[in-house]
Amino acid sequence: MADLFIRLPKLPSGRPLFAWRASGEWHCSEERPEGRFGNGESAVALVPGTSVTAHRAEIVARKPAEARRTALFAIEDDLAQPVEALHVALGPAGEGPTRDVHVASLDDMQRWLGYLNALGVPEADLVCVHALLPGGNVVVDIGDELLFRSDATTFACDSDASDDLVRSIAPDSIDTVYGTALARRLDSAARVEPLDGPEAALAQLAEWYNSKTPSAHVSLRQGDFAVRRSMDLKGFERWRLAGSLACIAGVAWLGGAWLETQALETQAADLRSRTNMIVRNFAPEANGNATAAIQSMQQSQRSAATSMRPTSATAALYEAVAPVENTEVRSLRYDANTGRLTAMVVFDDYAQADEIGSRLEGMGLSVTLGAARQSGARVLGEFNIEAAT
Repeated sequence: MADLFIRLPKLPSGRPLFAWRASGEWHCSEERPEGRFGNGESAVALVPGTSVTAHRAEIVARKPAEARRTALFAIEDDLAQPVEALHVALGPAGEGPTRDVHVASLDDMQRWLGYLNALGVPEADLVCVHALLPGGNVVVDIGDELLFRSDATTFACDSDASDDLVRSIAPDSIDTVYGTALARRLDSAARVEPLDGPEAALAQLAEWYNSKTPSAHVSLRQGDFAVRRSMDLKGFERWRLAGSLACIAGVAWLGGAWLETQALETQAADLRSRTNMIVRNFAPEANGNATAAIQSMQQSQRSAATSMRPTSATAALYEAVAPVENTEVRSLRYDANTGRLTAMVVFDDYAQADEIGSRLEGMGLSVTLGAARQSGARVLGEFNIEAAT
């Protein structure tokens, strides 16, 4: 749970709004409470909804940095700015490959971090306001913005938008409208919950945030904008005795390690002698040099690998691809040194990649699937084809 919430203004000239709970009630102010909440370790800054777009994309990469790059290029067609000017944040991973993706401009991210530093809460999290809306089809008036959630996505628009525009982008079947003025504009028969003023709106957003664990939300502080915490050395004096004992134990361990090292060096010398004898017996041309013997063996393996003819491998590839619907061979590259044929193939899903690989292996070839990346709704994969060993 978060203890302090900060509604960041849409314009640089605006003022932030703070909300915190005390004695069971929410308190709001344009001034941060003095002497509380530290550097913002348990604070959440809510950024304008019109500055962040929400998307869904299938992400197969596991490493966070690679996953963010994959997500950005997967939704590239839906973005109005070049990807180099944007920052992407991923939602928590679920059972399937589909994940929430939030996109903001790099300029906005730098501006928001500047706000946090100026407010004395540099470690506060950054979350988009429309991402906090509860499930179902809901519409919320938070003062300067209107927030929308449908079954598919969340988004926001300026509150001074025309009534016709607001009605056109609102969900077809609204479950709840938060804000009586907004309910009148929509002329909807949905249930209406009063939300009087920015303070009440911020308190409601805070309640929605705290109804889930922090890890369930999409934090914008990822990648280059993640929180960097320094090591705190306060209270070191209390650990002086423990440190002294640890030093003594470390010296004793180093002594034992030195004795073990001497024994290992003796064993290593014996092993080197035996290795030289084996090399002289099984690779006389190496003259007792183990490195030369290994290189000779590797050269023999490479010579065996180059026995595959590129024309035969190409014919086998097209024969394996032909029965698979909606596939296309984009490029072929043959390496004469390794005897490897590398093919770039476009297909619909990874099951088709396994099907193609199985057919090639059934023809007596060795196949490995190399790098793969999402290309719109399809997948561009790399097949490395070699003679079976």
